[in-house]
Amino acid sequence: MEYESEDYSDTEEFLECSEEESSSPKKEEKNNGINCYRVLSFQDIREEQEKAMETVSSLCCLSQAESRILLQQFNWSITNLVEQWFYNEQKVRKDSGLFDKAPVKQLRADEKLYCSICMDAHFITEMKALACAHYFCKPCWVNYIQISIRENGIGCLSLRCPEPKCGAAVGEDTVLCLITEEQDRTKYGQFLVRSYVEENKRIKWCPAPECEYAVELQDGISQCYDVTCKCSYNFCWSCSEEMHRPVDCDTVRKWTFKNRDNGETENWKIVNTKPCPKCGRAIEKNQGCMHMTCVAPCFYEFCWICLGDWKVHSNNYACNRFEDGEQGTETVANEEFESEEEKIRREERDAIKQSLDRYSHYFERWAAHERSREKALSDLKHVQDLQIKELGNIQCLTELHLKFVIDAWLQIVECRRVLKWTYAYGYYLSQDENSHKILFEHCQAFAESSLERLHQCVEEELQAFISSQKPPEEFTEFRIRLLTLTKVTANYFENLVQSLEKSQVKED
Repeated sequence: MEYESEDYSDTEEFLECSEEESSSPKKEEKNNGINCYRVLSFQDIREEQEKAMETVSSLCCLSQAESRILLQQFNWSITNLVEQWFYNEQKVRKDSGLFDKAPVKQLRADEKLYCSICMDAHFITEMKALACAHYFCKPCWVNYIQISIRENGIGCLSLRCPEPKCGAAVGEDTVLCLITEEQDRTKYGQFLVRSYVEENKRIKWCPAPECEYAVELQDGISQCYDVTCKCSYNFCWSCSEEMHRPVDCDTVRKWTFKNRDNGETENWKIVNTKPCPKCGRAIEKNQGCMHMTCVAPCFYEFCWICLGDWKVHSNNYACNRFEDGEQGTETVANEEFESEEEKIRREERDAIKQSLDRYSHYFERWAAHERSREKALSDLKHVQDLQIKELGNIQCLTELHLKFVIDAWLQIVECRRVLKWTYAYGYYLSQDENSHKILFEHCQAFAESSLERLHQCVEEELQAFISSQKPPEEFTEFRIRLLTLTKVTANYFENLVQSLEKSQVKED
């Protein structure tokens, strides 16, 4: 079997991708250049925060706690902060709650101040105030901060002085000085890290469940599509949905919404149910006979075909009967009148059914490739955990020499993902562009057949070498065949992806 001699002539125009486009900065950016993004751990984020605060502290002659307050105000953008600081420092201070220290009245050691929260008198050593010089007792401060941490979530970072109409910001130094419970201190620290990610436009959390990594776009990169986190989850940077090349984010949004939309259920009802002629309730036919009985309290019995009273059918009346003569003429006239309404309803049902059938066609195949991708992932894990070792013992080869098997499975997983999304692309493809649609479906079918050959080779032929001892020459032939199939399939799918992406850009 000659895998490299496949005929690409019919798809050459569709899959054409010039060297200029593939080497342009935008294309490199979209295809995830090496320096497109980096994955940050919790500790990495803390370190980035510290660097940012040190920079602001040095430039603006502020403490780190004050620098953090300002950075949060400017969404951790050092450039915007410094620019506004030197343009109008007083405005920046006022907006962020970073006040100049107010003069404090000197008190004797035996004098007391009243806390306006608990209304008790306390010595000055038992009181605490921000730069605004509004003093409150430390127990009230602790209670105030604890409630904010436990109930306001990340909003506790925007805490202000308890004095009404005072906008002085409560900084990290004040919180950590007063709060002693480890749980609250830990929570506050987590909120500080979260603020760096959630208020920074160039950083996003990995959307995988229970993943604690964040992804940061590198400087000079405006957007980045395919992202692989250290937890192995792949997603789209732009929309945070699963990786979906070759379709754009808008198509994914529409397709995902359509899959979740209850409107499809309503369409199914229209196609597969009929209204009770008496009460109008929608009824589904779930048995073979045409005798229908509405549910309580209606209990009306009618024929599913013509919606006529079943008692009439009981008297040897059939829906297909043609009545002749005067009575027949009246019946025909009634039928003609009824058939006009029924015709309108039938046309509506047919249109909805056609739309539903079309959606079902694409959705079933979209879902089938997703299930196959999940199965391939499961098989890949089994191969990595067990079969590679067995195969290495049989063929006397190291895992490095058998890496081509893992590469083939990884390619299958990726191709299943791509094929899945080509069906979403096909569903939203304009029906007016018939020639483009035919060419796309031809390329899609070719891609499927190419993938099936690869999948069959690695799944079935590999098993033969694991279950029995075969000559090294046969394994060498298998290796060459699998490497060739993997390369051919990978190249074809990459060209297909680039072509579909290019066609979407032209449509936009």
